[in-house]
Amino acid sequence: MEQVLSIDTDLGLIVKIITERLDVDIFSRKRNNEIVCGRLICAKLLHEKGHTYKSIGKAMIRDHSTIIYYVRALNALVIEESQFKHQYYKCQDEFFKDSDFLLEQINRNHYKDEVYLLKKKIHNITRNSHKYEAFYDKYKRLEEIILLISKRTDSGKEREVLKRINAMFNTIQK
Repeated sequence: MEQVLSIDTDLGLIVKIITERLDVDIFSRKRNNEIVCGRLICAKLLHEKGHTYKSIGKAMIRDHSTIIYYVRALNALVIEESQFKHQYYKCQDEFFKDSDFLLEQINRNHYKDEVYLLKKKIHNITRNSHKYEAFYDKYKRLEEIILLISKRTDSGKEREVLKRINAMFNTIQK
């Protein structure tokens, strides 16, 4: 990706945006969630702009491995539903508003993240659907018994009913 501005200019712009949007100082020594989120957003936006991990680390007074961690951590937060997802996209939109090419590229990445999230949700639903199908089949088989017990068992008497059912099954199996 072509770099239009220097790292210092980009960093200054991002810091201004983050300060306005999140009301935090990313250079603070504190480590509360909002400040860390601001640092993650700053590192990610600079990396998206085409700056290297090393140059970002130097500008943010951090090690390059910390910047790699920041970018990956924010990628994970953006893929998952998180409270910072919308803040990140608002900062991103504001930072890249003057560059149509970069904004188009970022929107593609946004959609790619959304598709990945949806695929993950579909996979989880599909994986769990087999459990629910088996449970439903078992329920359908025992539905009349469950309804009878539910209708005739007073609240708070479940343990007593369970003991009697166990005793009944113990005599049937002998």
